[in-house]
Amino acid sequence: MERTSCKSCPGEDVLRDLIGGELPEAEQQEVVEHLDGCSGCQQVIEKVATGADSWTHVVEHIDRAQPPSDSAFWNAQRQVENAMAETYVPLTRDTRETALDFLQPANDPAYLGRLDHFDIARVIGRGGMGIVLEGFDTHLRRSVAIKVLDPSLLKNEQARQRFCREARTVASISHEHVVAMHDVSRSDGEGVPYLVMQMINGETLEARLNREGALPVRDILRIGMQMAAGLTAAHMQNLIHRDIKPANVLLESPGGRVKLTDFGLARAAEDIKLTQTGFVTGTPMYMAPEQALGEELDERADLFSLGAVLYQMATGHPPFAGSTALAVLRKITDSQPTPIRELNADIPESLVKLIDQLLSKKPEDRPECTASVAERLAGMLSELGPLSPLQVPSIPMCENEMAQFARTAANPVVPQDVKCANAKRKLIFGLICASLGVVLTLALIVPMLMREPQNSASQGTTPSEPVIEPVAVLSGNAGPVWTVAFTPDASTLAMGIDDGTVKLWDVPGKRIKATIKAHPGPVWAATINRDGTWLATGSDDGRVRIFDVVTTDEVRSFEVSGPIRSMVFSPLGNNVLIGGRTGFVEIWDAGKGEKVTTTKGHAAEVVGVAYSPDGRTIATASGDKTAKLWNAETGAEQLTLSGHAGGVYGIAFSPKGSHVVTGGWDKEVRLWETATGSIAHTCTGHDSDVWCVAYSPTAPLGASVGEDRLVHIWDTNERAHVTKLPGHTGTLYSASFSRDGRYLVTAGRDGTARVWDMQLVK
Repeated sequence: MERTSCKSCPGEDVLRDLIGGELPEAEQQEVVEHLDGCSGCQQVIEKVATGADSWTHVVEHIDRAQPPSDSAFWNAQRQVENAMAETYVPLTRDTRETALDFLQPANDPAYLGRLDHFDIARVIGRGGMGIVLEGFDTHLRRSVAIKVLDPSLLKNEQARQRFCREARTVASISHEHVVAMHDVSRSDGEGVPYLVMQMINGETLEARLNREGALPVRDILRIGMQMAAGLTAAHMQNLIHRDIKPANVLLESPGGRVKLTDFGLARAAEDIKLTQTGFVTGTPMYMAPEQALGEELDERADLFSLGAVLYQMATGHPPFAGSTALAVLRKITDSQPTPIRELNADIPESLVKLIDQLLSKKPEDRPECTASVAERLAGMLSELGPLSPLQVPSIPMCENEMAQFARTAANPVVPQDVKCANAKRKLIFGLICASLGVVLTLALIVPMLMREPQNSASQGTTPSEPVIEPVAVLSGNAGPVWTVAFTPDASTLAMGIDDGTVKLWDVPGKRIKATIKAHPGPVWAATINRDGTWLATGSDDGRVRIFDVVTTDEVRSFEVSGPIRSMVFSPLGNNVLIGGRTGFVEIWDAGKGEKVTTTKGHAAEVVGVAYSPDGRTIATASGDKTAKLWNAETGAEQLTLSGHAGGVYGIAFSPKGSHVVTGGWDKEVRLWETATGSIAHTCTGHDSDVWCVAYSPTAPLGASVGEDRLVHIWDTNERAHVTKLPGHTGTLYSASFSRDGRYLVTAGRDGTARVWDMQLVK
């Protein structure tokens, strides 16, 4: 039935009680039945869910009807609940109050307070990750929007990382239809993190839809075209927004120009699982089916969300709605929305077909990219009359369009189906430019080809470095590879994978010897003992499992103090060093399943652990920005290595134990003296996060990997960068040398492990 707002809504307080599980059971059914027919309440529910930082809060407490046990949605809900169990604290009514204790006293009583050199005028809004304030920049004399990390999340390392990544995400996009970010900083240098963004005067698309319902066709086409152009700019940076909805579309006054905002849920497409695998984020009514099920995403998820927003602009209602978030998600995957022309006969058939294509259940059935969607909307808009130059955004070509353009330039025949005059002119102009480019290129290259070849040394140039190929590329075919480890003779490689399995590879034969189902979630850590007989694995279930490398039989398992993030065997025996998500650092006897040593640990998750070659010292790296050295026997802290500007993710000892190498969030690789804790050298070569470092056990060579997808090799004696090894197509999470130093293995998000011969590098 048609949903209409009513005057008898139960009110936001009642809805909060329902979501928080505080409403008496006798009243729950009555309110839920009311919600099913009231769009006003649906909007409040959606806002409350967004304020709680995840729709899963609604799913956990509103949904009372358990679907069949084999339901995909039930499985997805269980995954979310498991992931949230350790990372999500439900937002209560008391904590939702906007506390501004972090502000300094205002110099002018007209302001609420002061944040560094910004006078704070008012609170604009609050989302799951932070508070948005209107501020006045006293240096540049302009109004700005300031997003401050929620003070309650300051001790949450993952929240801080996500907040910083939002800053880097938005800063990498420069487009007229994306809110510009001016700065990212901390109050008083080390206080509350905040982003300074362009202040947009206007309203959200959500506010306009609530006020007017369905919009005029011309406005639908213009807003949709500009949204698609802004998304194209993000996608060109390999970024997915993941939360496109009317509330994140700002309409700038006076002309209503679109500005996309809140990239807080955005991730680099290669780093979608930074926090927790299976963690589903977004807003239910607008998310793609693959997003609702927690599957791997690409840019086509944003296309579905764009289609949902276009549908709402055309009809006044979201395409999918229901009394609970779970009911909405069922409709997204199993049902088709009401045909647009049945709700609004004024919508052109061409726009209806585009929206229907965008809302296709399968990603491959949607348009190829947002750039093509923007072009199609521009063509429809031009048919309604002349366009103002201010209305038409810059729209980069997607990869398929660029390839098609290159083919057309080689065989310049203008396609017959190009109807838009603007598109024709653009194509012809491009062909002319391409032709001139070909002529000029030939004019330069042909004489060069006719010259006698000359010795490069005599010309004062250096021949290009030879490309080093891996000796083996091993594909797990089961998602990102989080950890790798060689047996002592390097004949077998253990590969810990995102799907909870460990694959054992015959490295010389390049074949899988066995697949072990180790954990219900990602295998974050896998390590092989000194004699190569045992494989130990760890995951978020907090259980260490010991397997026989030859037979793959489970030898033993035991529970430690919490979720496991990193682990390594001692070089002397069967003790295993474990670093946890909650910051704990422990040593266990793998043979007996007994705890041997406990340290005081870190203030954030321990991402990297290492043993010194003599087994007497252990080293740990943490998201709390420090690395530490401990006595392996007593657990006493020996040194704290401070200096990284962000989380430290990787750590390794030198062959003699005189140095450790670390890498982390600040893109730097640092070499430290273990005797004094002083920095011996800082290596700068990465252009993004460093996720793992390794040290050759037999040579002065180090390796580091991270988000730039390259394997960096360092000469630790000369303090010099040796080379970069390309080939991986995703973020790299693990690197490990064989015991003889001959081979290096690297692995990451592309699902492969690559084995490199270090003799070729030398």
